[in-house]
Amino acid sequence: MSTGPGTGTRLNHLLDNDGSEGVMSKKFVITPGGRRAAEVVHQVAPNEVVHVADGRMRHVTRAGELLRDVGPVPPHEQGVPLMPANVIQPPGQLPDFGTGWITFANFQSGKPLESFVTSWVVPGAPQTQNGQLLYLFNGLQNSSMILQPVLQWGDNGIFGGDHWCVASWYADGQGGAASYTSPVTVNVGDTLVGRMTRVTGTGGLPLGALWTCEFVGIAGSKLTILTTDELLDCVQTLECYSITRASDYPSSTDTRMRAIAITDSDGSAAPLSWSPVDKITDCGQHTVIVDNSPAHGEVQLWYRDDILPGPAVAQGRWKTILLTHQLIPMHDGKVLDWVPGDGTWRLWHYDATSTHDVLPGNPVASGQWQTIRSGHELIPMHDGKVLDWKPADGTWRLWHYDATSTHDVLPGSAVASGQWQTIRSGHELIPMHDGKVLDWKPADGTWRLWNYDATHVHDVLPGNPVASGTWKTIGSGHTLVPMHDGKVLDWVPGDGTWRLWNYDAASVHDVLPGSPVDIGNWFSIHAPQQLIVMHDGKVLDWDPVTGDWRLWRYQP
Repeated sequence: MSTGPGTGTRLNHLLDNDGSEGVMSKKFVITPGGRRAAEVVHQVAPNEVVHVADGRMRHVTRAGELLRDVGPVPPHEQGVPLMPANVIQPPGQLPDFGTGWITFANFQSGKPLESFVTSWVVPGAPQTQNGQLLYLFNGLQNSSMILQPVLQWGDNGIFGGDHWCVASWYADGQGGAASYTSPVTVNVGDTLVGRMTRVTGTGGLPLGALWTCEFVGIAGSKLTILTTDELLDCVQTLECYSITRASDYPSSTDTRMRAIAITDSDGSAAPLSWSPVDKITDCGQHTVIVDNSPAHGEVQLWYRDDILPGPAVAQGRWKTILLTHQLIPMHDGKVLDWVPGDGTWRLWHYDATSTHDVLPGNPVASGQWQTIRSGHELIPMHDGKVLDWKPADGTWRLWHYDATSTHDVLPGSAVASGQWQTIRSGHELIPMHDGKVLDWKPADGTWRLWNYDATHVHDVLPGNPVASGTWKTIGSGHTLVPMHDGKVLDWVPGDGTWRLWNYDAASVHDVLPGSPVDIGNWFSIHAPQQLIVMHDGKVLDWDPVTGDWRLWRYQP
C-alpha cells in the first residue's frame, strides 16, 4: 500500500481499526462510498470487465470467463438510489465540516440512458493538510451499484496522498465490493471530462449491457462493466472524510461541473431537472443548479460561502464612467468620479436600492482641477479629508472635503502639505479602518504601518512606523482592499484568487497575522475589473473597459 507523504494519523486510525478486541485488526480503506474492508476492493486491469450478479462482484473477460471473485454485493432496497443512504461512516468520525456525501445534485431519469458527460477543473489544493480525503465526481447509480469517474485528494488506504489523482470506480455500499482503475496524477487547473457510456454494437453480450467509465484523454482511466440493471440516477457529488476544519476543503471557493450532457438510450437529449441536496453546511457547503440543459448544463459544488455571495444585489452599465475614470468612495457615502487626464470630476449620490444604477440621476457637484491631474493619487482618509499624493516625487497635500461646495469639493487651500523621501513610486498607500495608513511595496512585499495625524501639517504620517515587515505571499499582482469590518481582502485580479485576512495593528511584525480567515477564487471577478468598498459595506465590482458594474453584499 502506498501512503501519501502528508497523510495524517487521523485517517490512518480509521483505516486500521475495525473496533474488535482480541483479534488481529482487519485492514480497511475508505473508497468512494466510505469505509470497507481492503480485501473486497480490487484494481481492475484495462482488458478486464467488472460484473455483478448473484450477490457477488467478479472480474471477467468480455466473453464472460471468470478471472477472479472480488467480494459480496449485499442486497439493497429496490427503487432507492444506492447513495448517499449506503455510505459507510467510519467509526469515531466527527460530523463537523464533513463526512460522506457533503453536498450534491441528483436527477432520476425515467428512461434508460446512453451517456453522461461532465467537465470540471481540478480545484486548488487545500490550504491545510490534516489527513483529509476528498472525492469529486459525476456518477450513475441504481439501488445496488454506483459507476463514477472520481477526482481524489488524499490517501484512501490504497493510493493517493497530498495531491490530486483520478480513477474510475464501480462500487457497492455498506461494506460491499468495489473495483477501480489504476490512479493517474493530475494537476491543479487541469480540465477533466468524466464520461460514462453504454457501448452498443457488441453483438449481444451474455451477461448484460456493457458500460464504460473514464476520464476522456487520460490513459488507463477506462473501467468497463457488465450490468443487467439500468443506471438511472445521475449525481454530481462532493464526498469527504476526516475534514477537521474549513481549510481542509480545496482552496477554490467552488467547483463548477460544466458541459453536463445526458442522452437517452435512443440518442436524444434527456430533459433534466437537477435537485440540490446540502447534507452538511458547517462552513456554507452547498450546491447551486445553474443550468438544467441536457446538452450544456452546469451544477456548482461550493466548499464554503463566498464573501461576495450571489446574486449581485444590483447591476448595470455606465456609458459615461469608463476607462480613464477613477471612482473614489467618500466617507459621507457619495462617490467621486475623477478623470486624472484632464482634472475633471463629478460627485455622485450612491443608492444601493437603485438596482439599475447605484449612482442615479445627475451629479450633485462637478468641476475641473488644475493642479490635481495625472501622476496624482487621491486617497480618502477616515476623518473625511482627502490625501493628494504624487508618487513620482513624494509630494503630498491634504484637503478638506465639502460635498456642498458644488464647484470644488476640495475647496480652498490644502490644510497640510509636504514631501516624503521614503514613500514614492512603487509604494501603495492604503487607509485602514482604524485611521492608520498601510504603506506597501508590492515588488518586494515590504510594508510599514503609519499613524495618521491631520494636525501635523508638515507630515501627516509623522515619526516612525508603528509596525513594519515583509510579506512573502503578498506581492506584485495582488491588490489589497480594506473591508468595512476591518479585515483586508487580498485579491489577485489576474486569476481571480483571493484571501481574506484579519488586520491587527498591534501585531508589529505582521499586521495581517496568521492564516487567512477565508480563501477562494472568483470566476467572474478578475482583471480589468476593480473592487470598490462602499460606505455601507457593500462592494462595487466595476469594469472600466465596458462600464459594466455589479454591487455585491459582503459576508465574511
